[in-house]
Amino acid sequence: MKNLVVVILIFFGVSSLNAQTEKEKSFEDTKAIIESGLFRFEAITALPTRGSSISLTTNTGHINVNGGRAEVFLPYFGEIRGMGGYGDNGSIEIKNKVVNYQVKYNDRKHRIVVTFNSRNKSERFDFTFTIGSSGKSSVIVKSINRTTINYYGTIYPLTDNEKTK
Repeated sequence: MKNLVVVILIFFGVSSLNAQTEKEKSFEDTKAIIESGLFRFEAITALPTRGSSISLTTNTGHINVNGGRAEVFLPYFGEIRGMGGYGDNGSIEIKNKVVNYQVKYNDRKHRIVVTFNSRNKSERFDFTFTIGSSGKSSVIVKSINRTTINYYGTIYPLTDNEKTK
């Protein structure tokens, strides 16, 4: 009976170590993607300041960070103040350089926080990514002219086609 208990304890100990190792490897892979400065965030859900979450499965959004440049297309659901015009769809669209790019790692919690600013023709946006060990991420997007909105999705490395753009 004692042998059975010892075997069970060893089994669970090894299983737990293996799970921890996989989580650490996943975190290291995610860190490498962020450190490269070449990554893509694919949004699957938007959470406006007011209202419930909105699935983006049919209205996808993304943020590409490519060596100091950002290409952003995110559908926007919220209030826009003092801007816009005829034919403006209200989404967040940027093709410009990244400013104030910062990365903070929390190795103990397996979390990465990336912040930067970028702008389009008419407004500046502040982006804050909170990224977990598996690449799952939330992004807070702020602008003086819009209510804050959160997006949930996943971080991926850029493909070769996306790197050349």
